[in-house]
Amino acid sequence: SEEEKIQVIIQHWIRILKIKLGWIHEFDKLVVNYVSSSILFFLNTTKIFKFFMFETFRSSFKLINTFTGHTNIVLSIDYSAFDDCQFICSGSGDKTVRVWDVDNNKQIQSFNGHSDYVHCVK
Repeated sequence: SEEEKIQVIIQHWIRILKIKLGWIHEFDKLVVNYVSSSILFFLNTTKIFKFFMFETFRSSFKLINTFTGHTNIVLSIDYSAFDDCQFICSGSGDKTVRVWDVDNNKQIQSFNGHSDYVHCVK
């Protein structure tokens, strides 16, 4: 199954990173980013972006959430997990950075005051 294949990939990364780097605080984020790049696909349109689950070992995907709130084009998106929660951060031409809770599909924070478009979020 896809889940078993993902588990094998994660276990391989854990072994390699423990051997080469030792345990580091950012390790969880590294694993999440690796897995998310394999199974998640983001599509930004004008003022809305959609969160898709992409099945790596098949050519299909399904819509998980649609996030609305920006008043201009979405330029950058990043995914993160922390304490069993999933978050998406988005940067936009409306000069804001917004943080979204993936589980409840709600915006939890908006950072205003940028002087120009936000091209990169991390």
